[in-house]
Amino acid sequence: MNDTSLPPTIRDITVLILAGQRDGVSNPLAVAANVSHKCLVPAGGRPLIAHVLKTLIASPVVGHIMISIDRDVFEGIAEVDQLKAQNRLTIVKPALGIAESVEAAAAVSPSWPMLITTGDNILLTTDAVERMAQAFANPEVDASVGLTTKTAVQREHERGQRRFYELADEGYANCNLYALSSPKVMAATELFREGGQFAKKRKRMIRAFGVWNVMLFLLKIGDIHKMFERVSRRVGVAIKPVIFEDGALAIDVDDENTYEVAEGILIARQGG
Repeated sequence: MNDTSLPPTIRDITVLILAGQRDGVSNPLAVAANVSHKCLVPAGGRPLIAHVLKTLIASPVVGHIMISIDRDVFEGIAEVDQLKAQNRLTIVKPALGIAESVEAAAAVSPSWPMLITTGDNILLTTDAVERMAQAFANPEVDASVGLTTKTAVQREHERGQRRFYELADEGYANCNLYALSSPKVMAATELFREGGQFAKKRKRMIRAFGVWNVMLFLLKIGDIHKMFERVSRRVGVAIKPVIFEDGALAIDVDDENTYEVAEGILIARQGG
């Protein structure tokens, strides 16, 4: 919660957890675990979202937490009960898409800046949360995107992630960590479509970033910082990458493979 030793710009940050699913679509992991939503699938003996919430509650920069989900399905989760007792939790209904769900939550956010993550991001750390928040100590930063390198991911586990953004300097993976400084930067929500995975969506890439930037990306011209400078000019929002050395931050629970990998790392980190 609030730590008065921190700069005001990185205290009491609102966190949005995206935990919804498409109407009428059942997640295979949820079906296998006999639960209604993927965020309730157990890992290390507890629901995925419980691990995410535990990390957020432990962070001194986090204030209010919002969960984007169609209904409250969190009975019996201690972290949810704690947040409710502290009046620090809001359940907000998702929209049809990820970007639209972010926009819907932003419209009712109690405070800014806002950090966005997902309900399956079980390897999230308090260090990562605070580093994302620290980006706003710089008033020139409108939004930030958490990334890690291909080298770091594969050092953590060779099967941890299959999709990378290959640039001239390195391959990069999305950590499902985003931060917005204010409602004025919602133009950056295009970055959330399809969970930030643009590599297989060329038309979406062009719409979001422009033909020239996509060509440079596909030709692997320029490093990650130059790429974000070009993207920032395109959307009119100053977006900065936050590059983490912890490759596990890019390993969330997408399928059976990443579930196995992420749970193994989680248990090992907990001393199991």
